[in-house]
Formats: sequence, structure tokens, C-alpha cells
Amino acid sequence: MNEKQGWKVAVDIASGISADDGRIMGIAFRADFTATFGFAKIGQLLYPGASMTGKLAVEDIGIDGKSLLGEEPAVRRPEESDLALLPKRSDDSNKGSYGKVLIFAGSRNMAGAAVFSARAACRTGAGLVKVATDEANREIIQTLVPEAVLTTYDTGTDMCAFVKEQIGWADAVVLGPGIGRTAGAEQMVQSVLMEARVPCLLDADALNILAEHPEWFRQARADLVLTPHLGEMSRLCRKPVAEIKGSLLETAGTYAARYGGTVVLKDVRTVTACQNGRFYINTTGNHGMATAGSGDVLTGIIGALLGQAVSSDKAAFLGVMIHGMAGDAAARKVGRTSLTASDLIEGICEVLPQKL
Repeated sequence: MNEKQGWKVAVDIASGISADDGRIMGIAFRADFTATFGFAKIGQLLYPGASMTGKLAVEDIGIDGKSLLGEEPAVRRPEESDLALLPKRSDDSNKGSYGKVLIFAGSRNMAGAAVFSARAACRTGAGLVKVATDEANREIIQTLVPEAVLTTYDTGTDMCAFVKEQIGWADAVVLGPGIGRTAGAEQMVQSVLMEARVPCLLDADALNILAEHPEWFRQARADLVLTPHLGEMSRLCRKPVAEIKGSLLETAGTYAARYGGTVVLKDVRTVTACQNGRFYINTTGNHGMATAGSGDVLTGIIGALLGQAVSSDKAAFLGVMIHGMAGDAAARKVGRTSLTASDLIEGICEVLPQKL
């Protein structure tokens, strides 16, 4: 069948795909279109099963939420209607009403990570954004993100005291993009975990440092969101990337349960594993988002939502969905090949509901 010409349709699920995880069980039928019933299957959303499914249509045959007998599915696919979960904004408000987001990001020659995270947080509605970065980045941040408050450190800074002072200002913390893996960066990560009592998102270099010091998790008192890509997840859980890619739900869920945080495992279909055992599989976005700075934009989006008092699980899966929707909006303007992180930030404006 796969060798034949013509438009090919699968009913319920393409033969040979595992409905549980998208594995190809020996060989599978490659459909151009699949009509499934009641609910999408996990294996139709995760790769490689998604590539064999083609365009997916979920058809109604009388199986709806009532059929679940009050039991919510453990795995969900976020949809645009979920944007209604975002906090409403009031005319009678001020910048303090929408959260103070502190972003530890950037190092010498790595200012871009701080720029993208901060700009994305601003675009996602954060009332105040403060960037804590290396003194070498002062001019760059003040030029490219004039909306942000700036605080800097250098080689002579007492990092523990610096972190403690800055943490007291924040409603949410983003830690890691471009901070490097120096001794000072290690002190920063450990100090944030010890001092923070507000939600914290850990990304990039913070995750690489944490992989070398997993015992630091025990020092954390904050609600944590981790946003590893496959390579970072490999270092965190000491499993090969290929093994992780074939078990996204299991890997993210096990790590979230072990360390008590929310895990956003980034891949073509990003999986969010929550502390309550629920999962979200994101299907927005496109391959144009495989570009430098894209992950930094995501950290800024989720950080802004955390700062607006959105719970960590909702901030994570909504942030991932908004990030992908912004990528789709940007691709419609500039194409997928030409898409950059700056385009993603502009795309945020097009997908956030105007009624908020």
C-alpha cells in the first residue's frame, strides 16, 4: 500500500502505529488522512506515529466527555480554546498588577539569550521585567530591551548576596539562558534554589549545572518548572537521547514525579508533565522554530505567565501552546525557512486574545 500512488485514508488509526506512544511496530501504513473517533490517540500525536497519520480529523460518533464517567484523561492536547484560562486584565490596574519577572540570563558574548527571554516576557504581558546579567551586557540590554529594569554582576560580585537581594523583588524567576557554566553560574543556580519562594523556571545552562548537582533539588522551596530539550534531558536523567525520544511521556513524567516539579520536555511535539500526573502534548508550531533563541523565547513566555500568578502546570502547557502558535503566525508572514526568534516574539502579539 505504501508503494502505491494515490491519496490514502486510514480509519481510526493507521495500521502498525502504537496508539500508546506512536512507535512503529515493524511497519506501518502511511496515510495522507486519518479519521479517528471520539478522541485523538496519543500515538497519532507523537512521532513517528504522527508522520504516518497525515491530517487528523476527530469525528463524533457519540463518545464525549460524559463517557469518561467523571474521570479526566491523563493526557490532553491543548487547544486554542484553552487561552480562556489566561488571567483577565482590568482597566483599573497598573504595572504591579501583572507580575514582576526576574530573569537571570546572559553572560559575556551571550547577551542574546537575555534579550529574547526579556522581550518575550514583555510581549506576554509581564508588568515589570528585570534582567540580571553580566556587566558586559549592560549596553546591549539597555539598547535592545529598554522596557526592562537592569541589574548586573561581575567577577567580584558576592553571588549569594546578589541573588538574595534580587529574589526579594520578584513574583517569578527565570534562570539559565546563556548564563554559562562557570563557578559563578553554579553559585547563582544553587543560591536561587535555596532562596526563592516564588515560582522558578530553570532552562539551558541552569539545567546543565543541575545535572551535575541533582542533590540541589532538595534545597529548593519554590515551585519549579524545568524546560529541557532532549540533550539537556539526557544529561539530567542520564539516558540516551534516542531512548528519551521514544518515551517522552514516561521520561518527563518520571522526572516530574521524582523531583516534584513541572517538566516541559521540548521536541517536535513538546510534552508537559505535571506534578499531579497529568500530561499535555502540544501540536502547535512548525520546523521553522528550530532556530537559535527559540527556547529563550519560550522561557520568557512561561516566566511571564508565572509572574501573573498562573499555576505552574497551566503556565507551562499554555506557554508552549502560545509559543507554537506564535511560530505558526510568524511562518505565515516570513516563511518557515526564514523564521527567527525575533519573528516569534512578534508572533506573540498575534495570538494572545485581544479581550484579555
